[in-house]
Amino acid sequence: MKQKRLSHRALAIVLSALLIMGTGLAGFSAMAASTVKVVIANIPRGDDKQYSNANWGHPVLKLMNGATVQKETYFTVKILNDYDTGKVAYCLEPASALHTDDTLTQQSSTSTYFGKVPNNGTLSGNWQRKLVAAILYHGYQGTCNLNTWMTQNASGRAQLAKYWATQELVWEALVGERGPNFERVAVPSGFVSVDNFVQSGNPIRSDILSQMADIEQKLKAELLCPSFTTQYVSKAPTITLNYDNGSGKYTATVTDSNGVLSNWNLAAAGVTLSKSGNQLTLTSEKPITEAVELKASRNVPTANLVIWGDGTFTTAGTGKQDVASYGSATSESFESFAKLKTAGAPPTTQSTTQSTTKPTTQSTTKSTTQSTTKSTTQSTTKSTTQSTTQPTTQSTTQPTTQSTTQPTTQSTTQPTTQSTTQPTTQSTTQPTTQSTTKSTTQSTTQPTTQSTTQPTTQSTTQPTTQSTTVPVVVPEPTTTTATRTVPTSSTSTTARKSTTTSATTTTTTKTAPTTKPSTTRKTEPVNTGDESKPLVWALVAALAAAAMGILFFLRQERERES
Repeated sequence: MKQKRLSHRALAIVLSALLIMGTGLAGFSAMAASTVKVVIANIPRGDDKQYSNANWGHPVLKLMNGATVQKETYFTVKILNDYDTGKVAYCLEPASALHTDDTLTQQSSTSTYFGKVPNNGTLSGNWQRKLVAAILYHGYQGTCNLNTWMTQNASGRAQLAKYWATQELVWEALVGERGPNFERVAVPSGFVSVDNFVQSGNPIRSDILSQMADIEQKLKAELLCPSFTTQYVSKAPTITLNYDNGSGKYTATVTDSNGVLSNWNLAAAGVTLSKSGNQLTLTSEKPITEAVELKASRNVPTANLVIWGDGTFTTAGTGKQDVASYGSATSESFESFAKLKTAGAPPTTQSTTQSTTKPTTQSTTKSTTQSTTKSTTQSTTKSTTQSTTQPTTQSTTQPTTQSTTQPTTQSTTQPTTQSTTQPTTQSTTQPTTQSTTKSTTQSTTQPTTQSTTQPTTQSTTQPTTQSTTVPVVVPEPTTTTATRTVPTSSTSTTARKSTTTSATTTTTTKTAPTTKPSTTRKTEPVNTGDESKPLVWALVAALAAAAMGILFFLRQERERES
């Protein structure tokens, strides 16, 4: 059994060792594949019939992104691994040096590498990557054949010119001389253009410029966005959709002066888009209350870039120069943007507003007029009727409740207001009725309601009565009040009698105990000290139980001993 276990353990150890060795070899192979040696070829070659030390190089160049390129008397071609069969590569750091047999490491992610590339004043690092990838797609992608790359060989000369043109455009994109539409950007004072890499006396200058123009034309045709958009999100222009009374919608029509609208896909949340030639119509059924973005996008053919170097992008000229090579063909989405807003409003919104703002004004204006025109009529027709209709009812409905609930409020709330609102009108309207019928009743029944419903009547009959009698006690609705109401002959006589009644009421209520009515207070529970008794009894019970347990234990011990 022990031998069997030992054999199993030995087999497991051998298998683990083989697995570790295989993994290590695979990792080593991957590491070997991720590095490359670079060889440098100087142009012109010694066999070139226009070989010289003049006009092929360039002076010291201070570029837009801050890089300073030292003087050279020749142009250099970067080749991976082998002069004759190796693929060409393109310099990403013109200020840094690179030598033959330098070893460069393949960067794992192109996006990560360019994510560390700083904004060059024109484009972000990511936009620089997209432009370089598009340039390499249309640029030279082959190998270097130094035996044919000479001015006297037509095909070799064309390849050399296209490689040179591709390198020039890559530098222009990296230093900030090209915008997102691949348009040229003016070089600020104190810097020089990348064009100075090609001197005026260069033997193949015209070939290089021709190749540059060809690549530039292809890129602009693919990257040029509609004129009413821009690739800079922060600088996106605004398109205003105005309200159309005929359709009841918000609409706008814009024209693409660049003539590329048909090549781009457009989208905007909540907005209908319709293209017709170079015109775009935008329609929204609702007003735009929050920022809405119009996005135009297009898939552009690009190259999968392979980045070689030390992984650190710099314009200071330190470290090894990083290079990029063509990997394979692909495509990438390029975007441009605009902002949308609406203006104007449906006419129904304004009509509703006016209908709600003006009726209140008119209603208040007419209320005063009506109260003054009908005052005399009511005073002659309903004076006796109301005095006999509601005296007993209102005096018995809520006499005690109302006098104790809001007594002080009635005596102080609206005495002055009621006397100044409509004194003349109401005094002629229902003087007898209100003075005799509801003088005593209103103080007990509905103080708040009556003070607002018939403000003028109470001002003539109860200003003194409510201020002195209501807060104290409920006056008795006696028969004397009803008998004094009927024999009224004129308005002045009624006013005098109502005053007399009020005075009589005041006399009978001077024996009230207090000014403020008594209110029922919620009795607070009083702590008598009995609340702690349950705890005491619980503690006593616990001690008793413990004592019984001890006694039981002692008894058991005694029985065992005996």
